[in-house]
Amino acid sequence: MNKYLKYSILFSIFCCILVSPIQANPSVKKKFVSYHENGKIKEKGIYKNGEKHGNWWTYSNSGVRKSKERFKKGVRIYLIEYNEKGLKVRITNKKGVSKEVTDCGC
Repeated sequence: MNKYLKYSILFSIFCCILVSPIQANPSVKKKFVSYHENGKIKEKGIYKNGEKHGNWWTYSNSGVRKSKERFKKGVRIYLIEYNEKGLKVRITNKKGVSKEVTDCGC
């Protein structure tokens, strides 16, 4: 057998062994959307490995945003609550400390 062919086969096998564990555990992301009875979106976000991850939004029956939450590996980082007009009214951090928002932030 040609020595270059022999080494290329061994190299290919080594690469497959080295790469296989990386490909065996990809993070699984799944989009989630739930709806009100009138068909408007109620809640939406992403599950990553079975836990809430990234931004999650909730909406009223009329379609106005009620809240935005940020998650990292299932742990809530912050919560922003909105009034019936869709304006920010309260921000809560991951320790549960809330702050009222009194202006538009313009």
